[in-house]
Amino acid sequence: MVDWDGNVTWSYNYSDSTHCQHHDHIVLPNGHVVMIAFELKSKAQAIAAGRDTAKLGQNKLWPEHLVEVDPATDSIVWQWHLWDHLIQDFDATKQNYGVVGDHPELVDLNFFLILGGGASGKADWIHANGLDYNEDFDQIILSAHNFGEIWVIDHSTTSEEAAGHTGGRQNMGGDILYRWGNPRAYRRGDSTNQQLFAQHNAQWIRNGLQGAGHMTAFCNGWGRPGGQSYSTVIEWVPACDGTGYYPRPDPGQPFGPDSAYWVYKANPPTSFYSRNGSSAQRLPNGNTLICEQRNGRIFETKDSQIVWTYVNPAVDTMTYDQGDTIGWDAKGEDRLNALFRAYRYAPDYPGLNGKTLTPDYPLERYSTKQFVAVSEPREAGLPVQPALAWPNPFARRTAISFGTPYKGSAAVEIFAVDGRRLRTLALRDGSAAWDGTDDAGRQVGRGIYCCRARGSDSGRALKLVKLE
Repeated sequence: MVDWDGNVTWSYNYSDSTHCQHHDHIVLPNGHVVMIAFELKSKAQAIAAGRDTAKLGQNKLWPEHLVEVDPATDSIVWQWHLWDHLIQDFDATKQNYGVVGDHPELVDLNFFLILGGGASGKADWIHANGLDYNEDFDQIILSAHNFGEIWVIDHSTTSEEAAGHTGGRQNMGGDILYRWGNPRAYRRGDSTNQQLFAQHNAQWIRNGLQGAGHMTAFCNGWGRPGGQSYSTVIEWVPACDGTGYYPRPDPGQPFGPDSAYWVYKANPPTSFYSRNGSSAQRLPNGNTLICEQRNGRIFETKDSQIVWTYVNPAVDTMTYDQGDTIGWDAKGEDRLNALFRAYRYAPDYPGLNGKTLTPDYPLERYSTKQFVAVSEPREAGLPVQPALAWPNPFARRTAISFGTPYKGSAAVEIFAVDGRRLRTLALRDGSAAWDGTDDAGRQVGRGIYCCRARGSDSGRALKLVKLE
């Protein structure tokens, strides 16, 4: 946990040779933290449980489990293990043997999609990538990426009940209460019934929002039939009553619904595709905020029409100029500005109470796009571009531009009103940023300062106002 000023206030390391936290966590209303984690199962353990030996390409498995930690004591107070809720029909002499189609509350130990690791099967069998919590029902959604499914489990159980098949509000222990997205995972459908493809960010729509109680997911669209890849955002109405009970479907039938309630799809569909990550959030105005990891893009859609968009200009080493084309990672899957998720917080969000929300300097660099390039000494007939800074006045940081390329100086100097030089900054493409400190790293006080490119005339100088 990190506070407003960037200080780590709490951390918990859940990783060793037998288990490893990954992908996601949720914070419960009581402050406890629930995390997704792998746990190691050896080849012998997997075979004893009924795993097909041909699907042990890495001679081990990393099935999922959930761990709830109390940050006040750093103690584990609740656990759920997928390994306790398996079924298989591969080997009648091994554990968990039964009729897969008769038990949708259990997970078929030998099911996986090709995207889960090819014909032999990777150790990362489920690749769970998202969690969400429903306080009204005390239930958790787990996104099973490699199954194309979401699973709902009962959090009202004790750890002992979560290891079995009875107990908790629904008296099903840690068995799956509801699953949706790919009924062939439990032998109650085929590829034509699949709704989710490598999804991320599965969640309930919150109370008070349009569609409250519905579920949504960012459907990445990797592995669709026919080989065409495109992403969608899907909203569906789970088969659930007001108490959080999910009626068991009739024998041979999958959990409902048969189709989605609402789908965001681009036109043409393939123009919107993010193979990894990404998210969707229902907003108070009824619109949906969508984060497209692949292109580092956040956009808001109303009635499937885009009404607002923003492209992340930052990568790990720099920020781009507005309008620049951003490059790709080494795999060619995501651009360098990729975003895993994005959330919108309204100005009245409680976590912002008492915080200074005055806009600061922009992430984007504008200099090469907005200013005429001149050299120093200036060429005949070309106007001198005045120095500009934004924001100005400023609180913590301001960005300064003299246009680009600017050959007259390699530095900008900051002066106090009495003429004392306080700071010298390097110019890069005619731009610099000042964080309000002097050359010794000390914060200067609030007041008026002069900024000037070294050796420049008055056309290359400006007044800066520091507020704090």
